[in-house]
Amino acid sequence: MTRLTDITAASHPDGNRIDLSWTVPADGPPGVRVVRKAGTHPADPDDGAIVTHATGITSVADHGPDGKGLVGERVYYYTLFPFTGDPPAFSPDPHNRTSAMAVSRYGFAEQLYGLLPAIYRRYDADGAPAIRPDDPAGLVLGQLRGFLDLPGGELDRLYSLLRAAT
Repeated sequence: MTRLTDITAASHPDGNRIDLSWTVPADGPPGVRVVRKAGTHPADPDDGAIVTHATGITSVADHGPDGKGLVGERVYYYTLFPFTGDPPAFSPDPHNRTSAMAVSRYGFAEQLYGLLPAIYRRYDADGAPAIRPDDPAGLVLGQLRGFLDLPGGELDRLYSLLRAAT
């Protein structure tokens, strides 16, 4: 049995995605299979959807089935199965589990920006751009609009948590 450490699962601020990370011990196996399931932790390497099956990795982003995104306000359970060889020989440990709730994007940043007087939006569009480095498209926003992504993203997350609690 190989016990991974520092296993974390966190919902991504942009919504419908969960980011996982872990640390493999120095003498641990080189590969990890991450398995996702709704309702309970996967019991074995084939008990759920395989998020990744690779060697030399310590993190993965779960974008859901076919990359279409996870369902917001739903808790997803993960089990990490370290392995060696091909075919893989798994070395499971009951401690290699984590869970997280995917949040939804409700667009509060855009709503906040829309509430600003038009003069601020006009000068924001004419000013220096803010480039989102975590966005694969490198979305370019005005400085003010880019700043509003911070509180807007947290409002999206809070609203998701409140909806899930009710």
